[in-house]
Amino acid sequence: GIIDFLQAENKILRSKIDGRIIFTDYDKRLLIKHGLPIKRRLYEFISIVKLAIEISRAMVKYWEN
Repeated sequence: GIIDFLQAENKILRSKIDGRIIFTDYDKRLLIKHGLPIKRRLYEFISIVKLAIEISRAMVKYWEN
């Protein structure tokens, strides 16, 4: 669906950027404006991403030792 498309697009765009992405106040307001109507789904997605990051970090630590 649309979420899968946006995730893929986000991944591609982030792979083309070196370093950290800094959001302006305008960027943040725009994300809030579009995020509020779908906040429940965003929370679910963020929880999944945080879990995946934690697992990845744990795996890196495991393989380093």
